[in-house]
Order: sequence, then C-alpha cells, then structure tokens
Amino acid sequence: YESNVLDAPSTSGLNTWYVGNNGDTLFTRGENRADMFEYHLGTLGDPSSADDPSTSWNYDYQPRAGQTQAQANAQRDAAVAGWRALTATPQIQRFLKAFGYSDFGVTQPTTLKTLAGFAMTEDQVSRGYEIEFTANPTKNWRLTFNASKAEATRSNVGGADFADFVDIVNTALNGPAGDIRLWWGGDTNTLLTDWNSTFYSNYSLMRLQEGTFSPELRKWRFNLITNYNFESGFLKGAWAGIGYRWQDRVAIGYKPLPTDDPSIITFDLANPYYGPKEDAVDFWIGYSRKLTDRVGWRIQLNVRNAFQGDKLIPLTTQPDGSVAAWRIAPSQTWQLTNTFTF
Repeated sequence: YESNVLDAPSTSGLNTWYVGNNGDTLFTRGENRADMFEYHLGTLGDPSSADDPSTSWNYDYQPRAGQTQAQANAQRDAAVAGWRALTATPQIQRFLKAFGYSDFGVTQPTTLKTLAGFAMTEDQVSRGYEIEFTANPTKNWRLTFNASKAEATRSNVGGADFADFVDIVNTALNGPAGDIRLWWGGDTNTLLTDWNSTFYSNYSLMRLQEGTFSPELRKWRFNLITNYNFESGFLKGAWAGIGYRWQDRVAIGYKPLPTDDPSIITFDLANPYYGPKEDAVDFWIGYSRKLTDRVGWRIQLNVRNAFQGDKLIPLTTQPDGSVAAWRIAPSQTWQLTNTFTF
C-alpha cells in the first residue's frame, strides 16, 4: 500500500507553543525582558519600578568572568537593540499581528491571543505491505500468522513561510539578540539557550529527517495465533489458544554532532539510540455447552501480557544516550467472561 496526505496535522513533535499560541512564548519572554532591561524595570510590566535601586540586580547585567560592569551593560544594550531589530522585520511583524501580540515596545506585560485550531501541518507519505497466512493443520486446529512492514516520511513541515520565519529568528538569536538574559540580569540562561533547548534542536533534527524514512516508526510487526477445539473425550466442548506479538526496535534519540558554527545544530542520524524490541504472550481457555434445549453457556478466561512482570520501557534519551523518560510496560491482565445464549 501507499498513502499520501497533504497538509496533515504534524507528527514532528515540535514545541509549537513556544513560537505561538501559548501565553509563555519566545516573543512574550523576549519582549518582556527587553522592556525590563531597556526601561530599567525592577518588576516585569510595572513602570513604577523603573530605576529602583533596590531592584537594580534585575535590570543591570551582572558581569561574566572577565567583564567589567560597563561591558556587561553594553552587552545588555546591544541585546535589546538586536531584539528590537528582530521584531521590527516585516516577516516578524506579520507573525505578531496574526497572533495578536499586545503592548510591544511599552512597559506593560506582553500578551497574545490563542488561535483556535492552530496546528503545524506537514505532508506525509506511508508505504508498506501486510501479509496474512491462515492454516488448519487438522480439523480442530487453526493457525494464523500476520506480519506488516511500514515506512513513513514527512516533508514540508510548517511550509516555506514557517521555514523562513525560523531562519530569521535563529539568525537574530545567534547575534546580539540572543544575549538577552532570560529571568534577571545575572541569569546564565539566555534567549539563545532557551531557543535551542526548547525548540531549535528538535527543529534541526526534524529538518534533517525530512524526506527520509522515520526510524521512530517500528518497521516490522508480526502476530502468531493458534487455537485448538476439543470435540471428543472428557474435554469435549473446551478450547485453548495462545498468541504471540512482536514489535521491532524503535529510535528514541540521536547523538548531537559538533560543528564549527554554533548556530548549526546537527545529529548523527545514521546511528540513533534505539529502544528495545518488544514482545508479549496472550493465552486463553474456554468451555461451552448446552444447559437446556434453548439456553447455551460459554465461559472463557483470557490472560493478556502473560509473564510480563513489572518493568519500564525507555521513551527518549538524553544527548549522551542515557534514558530521559520511561513508560510503564503493559501489565498482565486477567479477564473472565460468561455468555448465555437463548
């Protein structure tokens, strides 16, 4: 099979809230901090706190190693000017207008409206095949096996305009604008580190993967089911069966690769960190008989994920390959059903 979908909701997992449609975005953070440092506010959005000596640690840049106070504040002023230049570009102005950002360039807190139904889009292509085999080795014994291979690619995530938007922002934040300190004048976090960790590193990985088969999709799956019905002897009316499910390994992270340009983030796509292959066993037993000429009875016990035990399955990794998040493996469950027919 092959399926093609244009402008589908994106499955890239990008933090789109960070660039818009959330109360705490890159632009609310950047603008509020730029106001604080330009107008010397001790409290965000409070003009009465301007030039308050008791809160000067908020709006004065604390010198880094080797910096004088004058050099630190010169860096601050250059960062604010870089931010103002970024938000004045025509493309960013259109973006800010679309999201209804308020109070830009003044001392009130910056806000935006939430766009109902806002979502990133992408083009998707899925290819694969499925095989199913069924056999009856004997009259009472049935075997079923099925396997599937699936590969998927995504492209055009966000469209050309979004790619241009990201390039403009990334270029600016790798210049003076990226030196805006995130929470106060002595913070070691900046808009650039926030941008890279919250959005741009994942965006760079997504762009590298565009047009390639996604290793985050399990490539192979197969299931084997067998069931036997007893039609004679003391087990007449009973049946028993077992099923086995298997899933291929899946990529859960990538190792970052060093580059000569700090604005370029890249990853080793050829050698992802993999999560484990997964399998599970199910079995069931049942019995049926006539209670009367008109009433039939059927009882069945199912055990799903038999012998599973308690374990965790890795979901994502840190850049060094250590596990960043886990999920709980499906637990063993028992189900007993009684059915009466009449």
